[in-house]
Amino acid sequence: MINEELTFKKFGYYSNTAKPKYNARVMANCEDCGTLREAPLVGYRPLCLSCSHKNFRGYNKILTREFLMENYVMNGKSLAEVSRQVGCDDSIVRRALISFDIHVRNYKEAWDIQTPGKSFERVQKIRTSGKQRPNTFEKKCLEYLDNLHPGEFTYTGDGALLINRHSADAYAKKLNTIVLFNGCYWHLKAKKLRITENNKRLIEKKEAEPFKRADYKVIFIWDDEIDKLLERGKNAKN
Repeated sequence: MINEELTFKKFGYYSNTAKPKYNARVMANCEDCGTLREAPLVGYRPLCLSCSHKNFRGYNKILTREFLMENYVMNGKSLAEVSRQVGCDDSIVRRALISFDIHVRNYKEAWDIQTPGKSFERVQKIRTSGKQRPNTFEKKCLEYLDNLHPGEFTYTGDGALLINRHSADAYAKKLNTIVLFNGCYWHLKAKKLRITENNKRLIEKKEAEPFKRADYKVIFIWDDEIDKLLERGKNAKN
């Protein structure tokens, strides 16, 4: 905890009266071992570096890759929010992210992260504009779906169908099925994720949730797989 008396004696201010600047520092005792240390006021951590490393071992069963992917990457929670959820220091969460090779967002990326509200606003703009048309990838997906189930699927990527505030790319009423066309850049690379099958499944699990809550079946088609799917369909016909 912050030692206000020693902070004032060394720096001439108390932590709650210090001007909001990045170089403000305080004197603090580690809440675990009690060691007195000098620490930055902005981003203050209650544990010293040694105790943070030691306590990391106790949280590695909670801070799994799946937990971090869902909360930090998919839900966009900050380091502070995840650490409060687990009940540990920020540095422990940061260390866990690095150990799983998950990109740690910088201040700008954390500030710019898109919220569900903005995503919904974007869908609403698409619906009112009436200008959204299938791109090349989406046309290939529709061709593939039409080969599987002729005449069943309708393109809804223009915002024509909203389910739990989320837009689907294609819909088949008789099959009660939603299809999402996922590009690797926006759904993986833009989130600093590698293009792997494991990461795809994690993304799919999260994005399918609002549709499954409404009792729809959900199919995903990725842009790096569509050509193989079309080729496989042609070979099956022949």
